[in-house]
Amino acid sequence: MKMDTESKFEKYSELINSSLHNLVSKSEEIKFHIDDSITVFKDNNLLSKGNKVIDIGSGGGFPVIPLSIVFPEVNFCAVESNKKKTDFLTDCKNNLVLENLTVIRTRAEEYRTGNHPGPFDIAVCRAFSHLRTLIEVSLPVLKKNGRLMAFKSLTQYENELEESQDLLKKIGGRLSKVLYYNLMKNDALFKGVLVIIDKKFSTPKSYPRLWKKIKSEISKQN
Repeated sequence: MKMDTESKFEKYSELINSSLHNLVSKSEEIKFHIDDSITVFKDNNLLSKGNKVIDIGSGGGFPVIPLSIVFPEVNFCAVESNKKKTDFLTDCKNNLVLENLTVIRTRAEEYRTGNHPGPFDIAVCRAFSHLRTLIEVSLPVLKKNGRLMAFKSLTQYENELEESQDLLKKIGGRLSKVLYYNLMKNDALFKGVLVIIDKKFSTPKSYPRLWKKIKSEISKQN
């Protein structure tokens, strides 16, 4: 039976609640995570019909599952290295009949060298890692003039951007804009940030590097 958007979100919430993998903190509402995943995209017309979008480190499915539900004419690819989480994402794909979603189990920094779909128009990410790390693993899988759209903390994104400037120059990225949005979270105002970075030229084939090398540079900065 064909499900409408509301029914799919209800079913997705049921799948999360019945999962044994602690995909969402018990202190937080699933509705907030859903709203946080889609609001800034809907309000700013960031996705278009036919776009190819990769979600780096999809975890329990935010933002890729809500986005796949709301934008059925956009093609999404969920990338996650944890088998239990990729199994969960596949269950979501099947139960919600998300024909526009592909689920791939691999490490983010190894995606470019594998036999995987790509390149992509857009990379999205929510709660993955330091922006510098995300830039290194996402820009290599984007088309020229593609865009990275990263959810970041309001209190941290400026420092992370500053710490990423040298890498951006090396691998072809440039800050395009920062979008701010407001939501309610546990009866309090939540201020969200989406950092948008454009890929202006091709990324050298030496990127992304091994995970150990990527993390060691982050450690030196902090």
